[in-house]
Formats: sequence, C-alpha cells, structure tokens
Amino acid sequence: MLLAEISNFSPPEQFAAWLACAAFSLWFLLLVDKVIQRLRGKSPQPPNSQLDSDQRDIKRRVTVLEEWKDGLMQKLDADKTEIMAAGQQREQNLRGEIKSVAGELHDLQSTVANLPNEFMALLANARNVLGHLE
Repeated sequence: MLLAEISNFSPPEQFAAWLACAAFSLWFLLLVDKVIQRLRGKSPQPPNSQLDSDQRDIKRRVTVLEEWKDGLMQKLDADKTEIMAAGQQREQNLRGEIKSVAGELHDLQSTVANLPNEFMALLANARNVLGHLE
C-alpha cells in the first residue's frame, strides 16, 4: 500500500521518499543495535571528557614513573662509583699486605736457606770444643 502511493509520486518525490525510508530504517537498526548491546551488558563508550581526564592521568603517571626511573638510575650510577672506589681501595690495601708478607717470606727463606750452613758451623765448633776438652 505504501509502495503503491510512492509509485504515484514524481521522480524527485520518489527519490526523497526512498531516501527518507532508508534514513528511518538506518536509525531504527542503530536503535535496535544499541538496545541489544545494553541487554548483553556491553557498556557504552565513555564520554570524551572522561577519556581526556584518563589521558591526563596516564600522562601524569608516566611523568612520575620517568622521574622515578631517572632518580633511580642516578642513584645506581652513584652506588656503582662508590662500589668501584671501595674495591680499588681494598685492592690497594691487599696489594700492600701481600708485598709486606712477600718481603717477610723472602727474609724467612733466606734465613732457612742459611740454616744448614749455620748448623754445620755449629757442629764444627762443637767438635772443636769437644776435641779440645778431651
């Protein structure tokens, strides 16, 4: 019946009528889709103001984290420098102690190396002393 009435219109009127029907059908389908989405539990998209505030919050958090990371990196660099300096100081102390022990060991080795000669000299003296006593 509606189609019969549309066919009595002139071509521009027919085009306008078809265009109006298409627009109404599209609007109705979008409305049905929105109702179906709400029934399924799919939440509607947040408004732009909420998206803007979320974006600002995310930027603030990123800025805070970047500052924290920079501070942490500086602290790690300072700790690394401190640890390296302490290690070099320990190395110097150990080298000094090793040199002193090596010097004492050298003195002991020379003393031990002379012990047989001194022992033999003592035996010879003891023999001379004992020989004179007889």
